[in-house]
Amino acid sequence: MKKLTCLLLALLMLLTAVPSLAENTEYPEHLSITWLGQATSKMHTDGTGLIATKLGELFNIDITTVKYTCNVKEDMTVYYNSGEMADHMLTTEANLPTVIDQELVRTVPISMIKEYAPHWWQCVMDNYPGLLDTMAYDAETDSLYGVPSGMGEFYTTYMIRKDWLDNLGLSMPTTLEEFEEVCRAFTEDDPDKNGENDTFAMCLQANEYANVLPLAYAFNTSLPSSAVGRNKSSFYLNEDGNGVTKGQLTENYRSLLNYLRNLYEKGYVYTDLSVSFTDASNLASDGKIGIMAAGTTHLMKLYVPSGWYALMYQKNPNAVGTVMPYLQGSTAEKQSTSWRYHCFGDTCTDEKLIRILQIFEREVTDLEFAKLIWLGEEGVTYNIEESGIGKLTPEYSPAEKQAEAGIKYFITNFRTDDLKALTFGPEYKELLKYQNIETYNELVPSGVSFDAVKEYGADLTAIEMEYYANVLAGNLNTTTDWDEYVNKWLNAGGQKVLDEVYEFYKAHN
Repeated sequence: MKKLTCLLLALLMLLTAVPSLAENTEYPEHLSITWLGQATSKMHTDGTGLIATKLGELFNIDITTVKYTCNVKEDMTVYYNSGEMADHMLTTEANLPTVIDQELVRTVPISMIKEYAPHWWQCVMDNYPGLLDTMAYDAETDSLYGVPSGMGEFYTTYMIRKDWLDNLGLSMPTTLEEFEEVCRAFTEDDPDKNGENDTFAMCLQANEYANVLPLAYAFNTSLPSSAVGRNKSSFYLNEDGNGVTKGQLTENYRSLLNYLRNLYEKGYVYTDLSVSFTDASNLASDGKIGIMAAGTTHLMKLYVPSGWYALMYQKNPNAVGTVMPYLQGSTAEKQSTSWRYHCFGDTCTDEKLIRILQIFEREVTDLEFAKLIWLGEEGVTYNIEESGIGKLTPEYSPAEKQAEAGIKYFITNFRTDDLKALTFGPEYKELLKYQNIETYNELVPSGVSFDAVKEYGADLTAIEMEYYANVLAGNLNTTTDWDEYVNKWLNAGGQKVLDEVYEFYKAHN
């Protein structure tokens, strides 16, 4: 009996030694936080999921999920009209002007970010060096209406069939002249040694720039894309400093068009210019083209086992793909287009804001905590495979189950190298050497909105793509038709765009 009494007393002492949620010594004030998050936020449970519960224990908070989808315009329009903003919400760059103009969000003092989330702030500035020149920044109070999230992790390069190079006794091309010779040989010299004339060097798509981006860098120009390159407002300062011009009006772009037309005219490019990027990917996996533009994640067989690159090996076990380094003279630079902005509702208190910043800070400084946010609990929602990749279990792979667990709650998309290795596996480190690109302080950083672009942008893009397609096909040329193209662009509202952009540049330099 005496022994039992001692055991009970010991158990009682142990239980009373564990602080309750309200006695969290690091975060003594219990806070209730409303949150509008990722695209799956409509399906999230209110504070009862695995991640939300863990966050509650660690940071002495409870979470109520606002069930709207941050990247669906119709959803967010309804939400904004409600007038009740979440303490923390993700919003798209397109919606940022709305929340600012309608005064739906509070500002975040930069001094507060530096105090409570210094490492996170460094990630922000490393990825968005032009942030303080954008609409997100309020210079009068040195604060932000929204803080961008999402890092430029991977940049487009060319995958090239090294086995084809070896079969033909060719070296990796380093110049534009050598690249053209490889294109010729990949088309004319039976690089797969099957005895048939059934290969091309690459594809071009008349309706998009996707498969041209790495080559464009060799002409000191950058083209817009949904995933890579600088943002869709690529402008360059004129040589005399008086005015700006659009990338697609420059002499460098004109030279690029001539080079592409030459490749197509000589037959080194797949004959159908109407193919989509998906069609081109299929041709690459089928072994019909030997050069394919790809973001780094596309070239990770373990990470994307169903992608075209992995399929290329499945269909041809002798295939050897590798990254083609950028050609001499290339100026490949990181872009700063934001994936999302972290915004804070107009009724969010300083106390709540600080707590959220502390969560962000821990995400980028504590790998175990980052694993929890990104993947959940090892052995429950995910497992570490032999490759080193942290992979969600079959049970938690569906979006509904991820939402139920709360995976990616409060996610700030800045990943350390260790977290990237966990996400992408050993192939990430192998490809890292091709991603050592400097961040570019853009003439027009992501997050700047221009009235003229809103009014005329769609028409100007149509003019650009129409000219691009016609030059590739040989219907127009850059000798006799260039001036007409430029004037058409300027007269369709382009000059107003350039004037507005230049005024912005002068005001910030």
